[in-house]
Amino acid sequence: MTHQERKAKNPDYQICALKDSAFKGLAKNNKKFFEKLAANLIGIDYRTLKGSLFVDTELNGTNKDDKIMVADLVLCIPNVLVINFEANTYESNSLDLKNTYYTYKLTLHYQEPGETYKNINIYQINFDLKHLKFNKNIINRFVTIDPVTHEELPGTPKIIHVDLENYKKNPYNEDISDWLKRAFGLFLSTSIEESKKLAGNDQDLKGVADFMKQFSSNIDNLKYLDEQEALMKAFRTDAKIAEEKAAKAGLEKGEQIGLEKGEQIGLEKGEQIGLEKGEKNGEKKKAIEIAKNAIDHGLKNEDISKITGLSVKEIENLR
Repeated sequence: MTHQERKAKNPDYQICALKDSAFKGLAKNNKKFFEKLAANLIGIDYRTLKGSLFVDTELNGTNKDDKIMVADLVLCIPNVLVINFEANTYESNSLDLKNTYYTYKLTLHYQEPGETYKNINIYQINFDLKHLKFNKNIINRFVTIDPVTHEELPGTPKIIHVDLENYKKNPYNEDISDWLKRAFGLFLSTSIEESKKLAGNDQDLKGVADFMKQFSSNIDNLKYLDEQEALMKAFRTDAKIAEEKAAKAGLEKGEQIGLEKGEQIGLEKGEQIGLEKGEKNGEKKKAIEIAKNAIDHGLKNEDISKITGLSVKEIENLR
């Protein structure tokens, strides 16, 4: 059932706030909510975020020189604090790896050549709609250490995962504050009335509930989401077909290279190299086929790059 059909059948229906366009629109219109959310999750004084600004590729045109091309939604205090928000609405190991990659790109973006690291606090906050195998309630994933002293280096990014599926099963979790429980509930809510009750008299939460009510009542937003989901459904079907073709092509190429190398350095070594080369060539071919299908479906270069792992320049050359 499409979003338009759900809304026509049930006027109380509300779009999930973690949907990409809703998530970004919510941030643009309710910056204070995101600041308070980040302060609660990171464990810092809310006043620390005074003067922060959003920089990304799809919000308004202010702070154009500071736009960051490796992540969608970044809250920043220049040279002090960087917070990347990610809304993950489906389960994917590759998505998790790409998000981890974004944090390293952010780290490099804010560092300068020299002998020492700039001590900038970099966080990525993931709101996971689906449970990830490694996931707990809230966890940090990795650190960067000095190879000699084994001390944690300044500027080490910290990744936080919020398991919303786990929260949904246990909304009375005593490990988090009442405010966070209500905020998480608003992210998951698909009911205007439920969102209103969750917000209560809290002005920041009421801002979220009001925005989502307006967003979900706008027919253009519903149409856009329906179109995007239809495109992604077709895209994933094409991607599956491309993956099967690429796997077959990779295996055939791997066998061929394996035999050629085997003549030179021994059959056993040749088979190993053949398989490695075949897998690599197959993955590259699969990514290119997926990118071409995505281009045909009207997706942006940056979005295609996130999905396939190809560079924006490689995607531009396919157009």
